[in-house]
Amino acid sequence: MLITQITEDRSSQKTPLLIPSELAPLVKEAFEVFATGAFPIEDVRKASWKNGLKLQRSQFGQMLRNPVYMGKIYVPETENEEARFVTGVYEAIVPEDLFLKVQKILTKRLETNTHLCAKEKLRDELPLRGH
Repeated sequence: MLITQITEDRSSQKTPLLIPSELAPLVKEAFEVFATGAFPIEDVRKASWKNGLKLQRSQFGQMLRNPVYMGKIYVPETENEEARFVTGVYEAIVPEDLFLKVQKILTKRLETNTHLCAKEKLRDELPLRGH
């Protein structure tokens, strides 16, 4: 994870504890700015870069989609249980409602971009567009 450090301290189950690093406020700020819906993801990433959150384009997108930042861990499906999210034993960096708002914006933008690409490929005068 980009913004946590594993400490030498141990939990009651003797597992390492995750604590937010000094970049946690920058991560929260990036989520908050993107959640306004006023800026493209690349503009938010570049502003975060100038503030000290040095993430490449794909890393920044992965960060915005990672439920670990809201304090949840994805547990995959097993033979006996369905897949689900469980609350981690560490401090969340962004509130769940903020994380879900960012997911809604990302999903909406993805659907809009997919719809536009599909339209462009259907134009008869440009049969090779998108290849």
